[in-house]
Amino acid sequence: MWAYTDLLSFRAQGIAPGAHDTAFPLSGLVRSDHLAYLQQPDFYRTLAAKVAVHAGPRDPAAPPLESGA
Repeated sequence: MWAYTDLLSFRAQGIAPGAHDTAFPLSGLVRSDHLAYLQQPDFYRTLAAKVAVHAGPRDPAAPPLESGA
């Protein structure tokens, strides 16, 4: 995911194999848009959907993932 107004973001599609870009709409404030992703629930929903689609199903025989807690 990337944003037109985030000067530090960039498109990866066509550069990194398997990358699928989505332009993410932000406020348009160049100074704050780089971290604005982290404050928007839609960012996390979009990211989770992309991971689910592109990571494929998890092996049911694999051990449970650690929660990190």
